[in-house]
Amino acid sequence: MDLKQLVVIALQVSVFCMVFGFGLKTTTQDLSYLIRRPSLLVRSLLAVFVVMPIVAVLFAVLFDFELTVERALIALAVSRAAVVATKGKQSGR
Repeated sequence: MDLKQLVVIALQVSVFCMVFGFGLKTTTQDLSYLIRRPSLLVRSLLAVFVVMPIVAVLFAVLFDFELTVERALIALAVSRAAVVATKGKQSGR
């Protein structure tokens, strides 16, 4: 196993640990908050799963980015870990 593979594995493990850690902080109040507000849940899911990937693809098509930047932009748009990471920072946890 070379250094490149070790770095990739380390990054994957760190992202997994980060997402798992945020998951451990959730409470039943977080779930009941979304259940009481179904329109917020639908809008949030629509924004995460539909709108952001479309915006990322549009940016990749409209602007002259390098191929690696386009791939990274689209990968971040469809990645749920990025959403979880920003949620924890915004809520002040």
